[in-house]
Amino acid sequence: MICFLAIVMTYGRVSGKEFSPTHFESRTFSFIEIPLLGIQLTPIDRRTSTSGFVNGLVRSRLVDRPASASDTWHLIEFERVGANPVAGAAKSLHGFLEYTDPDRSGNFFWDDWTQGHPAEAKVLWPHVQRLAIAEQYLLIPGLFRLASLAESPQDLAEKIDEYLDAELVAWSEDLRDAGYEKLADTWSESLLRSATGPAAAEPGVSADERSDEQSAP
Repeated sequence: MICFLAIVMTYGRVSGKEFSPTHFESRTFSFIEIPLLGIQLTPIDRRTSTSGFVNGLVRSRLVDRPASASDTWHLIEFERVGANPVAGAAKSLHGFLEYTDPDRSGNFFWDDWTQGHPAEAKVLWPHVQRLAIAEQYLLIPGLFRLASLAESPQDLAEKIDEYLDAELVAWSEDLRDAGYEKLADTWSESLLRSATGPAAAEPGVSADERSDEQSAP
């Protein structure tokens, strides 16, 4: 019995991270399960892990965080002992939020950028949150690339509109060419809401579904 418990406690630990796009919060989770069988033995332990930088975005009203608790969480990563970590759709955005600048004593790069470009930040972050809520995480790196090159808030807003318009056309054409007419319509509506609607827009086609469709013959 003692040997069994030792094995379970050593190899049965499951852990990971999640991100709430509606509240711009992150949290860790962990629990113990019976190895190989996947039978959960302990309740899930969840703990807030949101950085001061992200909380600062909320205080500055660059992103929304409703007063009520979030019921929408997207996977960042998931790991079992002895297995390779599984990356979730939100990992790409989390990477940008956690990226540190080695030239500035490990400060968060996009925290420094936000403080140094307050007008551009008012353009960037609402778009980031809208795309995250719509689960369009694959498009978010493009927003940060445009932000790093923008010459003014107006330039950034125009470039983001052009970028999202081009992605809308390209993805819709790819889906239709692959025979997914209905999915193309659903995804187009989702991207339009994320580009122009409020941050609380309903999610559309998930990032995982889009990845699957992109690889469809």
